[in-house]
Parts: sequence; C-alpha cells; structure tokens
Amino acid sequence: MITFVWPWWRGGARGDELKFSIRSVAMQCRFDWQPLVVGDIPDWYNGPVISIARKPNKKWTNWADTVSKMYAICQSQQVSRQFIYMNDDMYFLRPFDLDDVTPFRSIKKYSRTSKPKSQKWLTIQWETMQRLKKAGFPAIWHCTTHSPQWFDKQKMLMLLRTLNASKKPIVLDLAYNNAFRSDEPRQRYGRDVARLRGAFGQVAAIRYRSQNKLILNHVSAGFTEAMQVFLESQFPIPSSFEVDPDNRWGCKHRRQSGTITRTLCPGKGSIRPTFECNLFDQPCFLEMQQSPQRGKHCKLCILEGDCEQRSSHNHLQNI
Repeated sequence: MITFVWPWWRGGARGDELKFSIRSVAMQCRFDWQPLVVGDIPDWYNGPVISIARKPNKKWTNWADTVSKMYAICQSQQVSRQFIYMNDDMYFLRPFDLDDVTPFRSIKKYSRTSKPKSQKWLTIQWETMQRLKKAGFPAIWHCTTHSPQWFDKQKMLMLLRTLNASKKPIVLDLAYNNAFRSDEPRQRYGRDVARLRGAFGQVAAIRYRSQNKLILNHVSAGFTEAMQVFLESQFPIPSSFEVDPDNRWGCKHRRQSGTITRTLCPGKGSIRPTFECNLFDQPCFLEMQQSPQRGKHCKLCILEGDCEQRSSHNHLQNI
C-alpha cells in the first residue's frame, strides 16, 4: 500500500483542486494506495489526515510550512516507507503503474554560479544547492519540476536534520533528488507532464495542451473556470474519500462513500469508471441521465458526446 500525500492549506486553494487531484488518482491508479491530507482538512474529505497548523515565517512562509509538514509526514505511522508527494494542482490523466510515477524527472543541470539579487524562488533554490554542497551531497540537477515525487521517509528525515531545514527552509524535491537520486537515469521534464503556466480561458486549449500526457499541473492562477470545466469532465465521479451529505450522486444506499470500479460501456466501446454502492447486492451506478435525443446514458458518455449505441448501456441500472 503506497501513500499519496497532499499538503494542503485552505487559504491557498482557489477552488476544488484537491478534490479533483484525489479523484484523478482514484480513477487512474493501478496499484494499492491510500490518500493522506496534511495541514488543513477540507469539509468534504473523509480520508486519513494529519491536522497541523500552518507554520508562520516572515521571510520564507511557504517553504517553512512545507518543511514543517514534511517533518510530520516522515514521522507518521500512517505513511508508507516510500510515498508519493503530491500538490493539489497535479492530476493524472491516464492509467498509471508505480513505474510511471517514480522516475527522477529533471529539467537540466543547475548552472547558476551566484546568488540571485531578487526573486525568492530563485534565491531559495540557490541556497538549497549551496547547503547540499556544504554538507557533502551532490548538487547537480535543476529538478524542481512540480510533479509527483517519490520519497523515502527515513532518507528525507535524515536530510531535513542534516540541512537543519527547520531553521532555514529548503526546496524539498531539489534537495532530495540531488542528494539521493543524482546517479539514477533521468527523465526529461515535459515528456509526460503538461505544465500550464498561464490562466487558460478555453477548455479546448487545456485539452490540446494536455493530450497524450500522464500528468497535468498548473500555476495557482491557472485554476480558471475553463480548468474547472475540464477537470469536471475528466473526473466527474467522486472518490470514496468524499463526504456526500446531500446524496448528490444518486446512490440510494450509501451516502458517504463507495467504490470506484471500471466497467465496459458498450456504447463507447471502452472502459468507463462507475460509482458502485457497497451496500447493495447489485451495482447502482452514478447519475444515469435521460435525454429525449440520446436515451439513457452515463454522465461520462453525455459529456463526451453521443454514443453509437444509444440504448445499449447495460452497465447502468435504474434502481
């Protein structure tokens, strides 16, 4: 069982990024996993948590808070020895195995030779690399890729203590990957990751930029109305870690959780995720919808257009 860890601060969220990120793993992951949310806890979430207050720091608030949460993660019994470190604006767009998520992704060799005169982000990267060198670790690669990270708890904890990160924060993925993974084969960043740096206003543009990619991520300002629509179309089904007090998802038998399964949709000729009630001896599926033009369809088929076989959705049961 591999733990996917999401650090989360309510004040930094622009919408339902975290919800869609967890849904993407629930929908696409092909191995045993569990989520863990660290920090603030969203009202809709009912999975494993580590509740910890945001750590203030006048100069390095974001990085100090990240390091504080990482200490808690590495000392928690809820977290697997090796774990996958996420952010709420990372989404898996297609099915993946463990080998797909563990590669060491880098951008290029780190080439800066002097401390930046401005920009906190560049400054803390430079200082992290200098502290690695001083501690005797390799400091070669520019690998702050904003993609899922494969970490070992014991190695990370040792690194945090060696670099005294609680006193002066570091960039976690930059420090860890240089210290422990510099000799591993590297995967060029961008090969399987779509990084959206702007605020995209058209769903079609987001879909175009992310086609054939494994992972989508975006900057904070990138969670636009178009991004919301795109993510809803990609991950419309709630994970079993979501509270659903209003029974919005149409299951008459269990309101708070369910099991994500993959079932053949004959109308589309491909595998479709469905929401299955755990307390009923026959599956009850998500939001079967009625349309005079289309007949009965699952929500995904309606979102993706008409099916060739309008009445053949035998994986849907009206209960």
